[in-house]
Amino acid sequence: MRPVLLLCCLFLSATAQAEDCSPQTSVGSWCELPLAALHPTQQNVGLLQVEDDQAKLAGKKPKALERYLRKKEIPVVIGPGGRFYLTDRHHLSSALWRLDPKQGVPVKVIGRLPQASDFWEKMQENHWVWLHDARGAEIPPEALPNALAGLGDDPYRALAGYAEDENAFDKDRQSYFIEFHWARYFGERMHWRPISRATLPDDLKQALHLACEPAARELPGYRQDCPH
Repeated sequence: MRPVLLLCCLFLSATAQAEDCSPQTSVGSWCELPLAALHPTQQNVGLLQVEDDQAKLAGKKPKALERYLRKKEIPVVIGPGGRFYLTDRHHLSSALWRLDPKQGVPVKVIGRLPQASDFWEKMQENHWVWLHDARGAEIPPEALPNALAGLGDDPYRALAGYAEDENAFDKDRQSYFIEFHWARYFGERMHWRPISRATLPDDLKQALHLACEPAARELPGYRQDCPH
């Protein structure tokens, strides 16, 4: 079987039990949505991590993928005009899009904000949007990409994700966008030097050291048991 056809069947199996999403889908419900219909609520992702996720997903069998996507729970908010805004799982969704941009995935509707006049205000109140660029500067909502294809690369967001995997900080569920806070911290301390797959081992080693410096104590998830 051709790889593209196999991937198509894999997605169809994983989403077969979900109804198509619509502007009237109830909050709390699961439905199937084309990846192309997702509107990101952040400007960037860590491309290195997206590539890792892509490789992991490509190796999953249909039933395993279905369980995985249900467990990860891709959340969306229905906004003005019936548009669907992705509020988390940007890396996972980007990896799925890179595998097959024409397919749909199961998503969970977590909110409905139909009024355009206060949409972005409500999104920020609910911590459903990250209006900052790769270096932490504020951006207007208009600077967000309209689709997954428009997400930029933030290598320090990837570095923060790898540091989290090494328990450099605790992902406190009471803190929002914790990886972006650590990404900015690492970037500032490392003078925003380029990060690549080749430099990642040394970059991660330095990040783990930086995570235990006194300057990191005010960051969410700082480990009190850091060696000093």
